[in-house]
Amino acid sequence: DDLYTDIVGDFERDIGRELRALFARLTEQVAAGVLPSKLQVSATDERELLRVHRTYLDRVFRFGAEGARDELQRLGASHLPVFVGALDMGYAEMTVFDYIAERAFFATRMLTEEMVSALRAALLAGLRDEKTVEQITAEALRALEPLIPEEPVPGRSEITPARLATAVRTVTTDMFNTARRSVFEAPELNGFVEAYKYDAVLDARTTEI
Repeated sequence: DDLYTDIVGDFERDIGRELRALFARLTEQVAAGVLPSKLQVSATDERELLRVHRTYLDRVFRFGAEGARDELQRLGASHLPVFVGALDMGYAEMTVFDYIAERAFFATRMLTEEMVSALRAALLAGLRDEKTVEQITAEALRALEPLIPEEPVPGRSEITPARLATAVRTVTTDMFNTARRSVFEAPELNGFVEAYKYDAVLDARTTEI
């Protein structure tokens, strides 16, 4: 669907922009002589990354839920669920907003820890080998090349690095599927959806079991 593709593309662009800015601020700490163990992401930077994640995960959830409702309507379901924001996660009930917040937190933490770890490793090696701040920054950037996109160039499409694309698509796919499941399993349907069919391309990572 074009809208879903647009949401994911916007998500990749905005997260990429935040990661570039975060890397720049972390390298300022390196230039200021901060030791590897003291490198850290500021609360402001973490909040901004969380905000971007929550904004897009909310959009994906709403898109997935509306799509599921449309499918049920086409299939003739007599009582379409009125979404009120509750999810049965198997062990506890939580609101959609709780789940989005949790998913955003862990997605943000994963990206920030990956970036800080790469910078710490480059800084530690740089201290050992007496490298300049510029050399340390360049080595960290090379290590993070699959995650941090290059600065956009006017007239040229942005290329999303593979690691960043995987991170974004993992959380959006999870949120999209969660939204659909929350609609299909709503009590108002009285078991209208009886089962799911799992469909996968068989390759080296999948089996028929």
